Amino acid sequence: MSQRIERSRIGKLSKISQGGQGVVFHAPSIKSPYAASMVYKEYKPNVLVDCDGDALSTMPSFLESLSYVDGARLISLSAWPCVVVENQGATVGFVMPAVPDEFFTHLVTVRGSSKVIAEFQHLLNPEHVLTQRGVELTDEQRYVLLQEVVSALTFLHQIQVCVGDISPKNLLFSLSPEPAVYFIDCDAMRVDQRTVHPQLETPGWEVPTKREELGTPESDIFKLGLLALRLLVGDQDTRDPRHLPESTPALLRQAIAETVGRPAGKRPPLSAWTYALTRAIEDVRNRPPIPRITPASTKVNAVAAGTQPLSTVGAAGSTPSHQPPSTYPVWTPPPPPGQSSAAKWIAIAAAVLIGIFVLSRVAQAGNKSTHSTYRPSTSSGYSSPTTGFGIDPTTTWSLPTLTTTETASRWYWDGMWMRNYWEGRSDCDPGIKREYWVVQPSDLRGMYELKPGCFTGRVVDALNARCQSYGNWLKAGRCAVYDPGEIMSQFELEGDLQVVALSNDCLVEAGQTEYKQNPIHQYCVVWPT
Repeated sequence: MSQRIERSRIGKLSKISQGGQGVVFHAPSIKSPYAASMVYKEYKPNVLVDCDGDALSTMPSFLESLSYVDGARLISLSAWPCVVVENQGATVGFVMPAVPDEFFTHLVTVRGSSKVIAEFQHLLNPEHVLTQRGVELTDEQRYVLLQEVVSALTFLHQIQVCVGDISPKNLLFSLSPEPAVYFIDCDAMRVDQRTVHPQLETPGWEVPTKREELGTPESDIFKLGLLALRLLVGDQDTRDPRHLPESTPALLRQAIAETVGRPAGKRPPLSAWTYALTRAIEDVRNRPPIPRITPASTKVNAVAAGTQPLSTVGAAGSTPSHQPPSTYPVWTPPPPPGQSSAAKWIAIAAAVLIGIFVLSRVAQAGNKSTHSTYRPSTSSGYSSPTTGFGIDPTTTWSLPTLTTTETASRWYWDGMWMRNYWEGRSDCDPGIKREYWVVQPSDLRGMYELKPGCFTGRVVDALNARCQSYGNWLKAGRCAVYDPGEIMSQFELEGDLQVVALSNDCLVEAGQTEYKQNPIHQYCVVWPT
């Protein structure tokens, strides 16, 4: 894709929305293999005065400088500027991916239910407000959303990108098919120390002091702490960790308190946040349901119900039982003598990384396979397409020991689905196997794993015949199979395969000119229509 185009090439402009900086239009004539559709943001004249056109031009170049996997991930979690738009040689805006469908939600208001962009601000409300608006949000979903934010920030910081103005209006959420986050207003981000516009902050989301530099990893971490605090409390403005629900796990409570209460350089690193949230998710999954009680919300709910809080009933001058304590108790693992709090967090993060490494080595030792592909975990990440044929939930199971490919003859066609297929142990033997592209779920959101699979010649011929029978959908691609149950990662595991196509352009972009295992962006997979 060219990094610069003339405004006239965008075609007829159809307005989508308008904000403080500019107007967003549909850009139907601009295509990208990594997004369902593209949009054009045109700056207002007063904004262009302070716009660094050279810095804006580096953002598409920066995207193209990344590896395929990193570039695809950046596009999957942000509306990143992909093309600079000029009008008679002057920069006027840029083209970016449209917000994916999963980052819209339905809210109930006095006017009824309406579909709106899923800004985080809709989640920073008390439980009774969420209920009134038709939003169902569990503690586990809150923790997983925060984990997604931490994962995104970790990735962005690794590639030298700082968000800067993190706020509940430029961070979007999705709860289905699983919790996910998406950044908009990316032209405000700081890339390799350069910014398109002067760094600004959303009111109420400022760093603690005016001396602190904006658009840094430290300022991002502080605003992560504010976001976590306000999401768990259900409040748009609080900065007081004492308002956290009583059910908040101790390590997460401590991470929040130390992040919003400490200056830059002394806040817990993102690795500590990862550890605290992983523990919080494990805790909430293994405990019985606990009512969400917050010091701030108890009185609000009582007033909303038209009653007086029980804590205020009694003799005049008595102290309400919900009054926050003067000191905030946090659990702190006892550090070795002389160890600082920062060292404590580093030690915690190092311990969990060592634990993960040891467990992974044990798992690898106990699960060695002679199969041609590796079976990844699918506990998180993108698992099914949002367009085209829907992916049916597939249950897989182990079969009795089988030794020949003849036993795979029970499979049959159901439209574009090959049902009841399994791979025989000899299918990968020389002289028998014929390699074929296999697409499997990935742990990376917005991505699939692309792997070579072993099939007999008879099966390959059947797959190609079925694939080529569906008209012109294969024009710019090649045949493959989608393996939702990952049955091609284990011999004699029965399940279903769906015929799909792979975009040739995407294969070239990903360096997939021969059969080898690599991640591939979800938009590279073409589904039958």
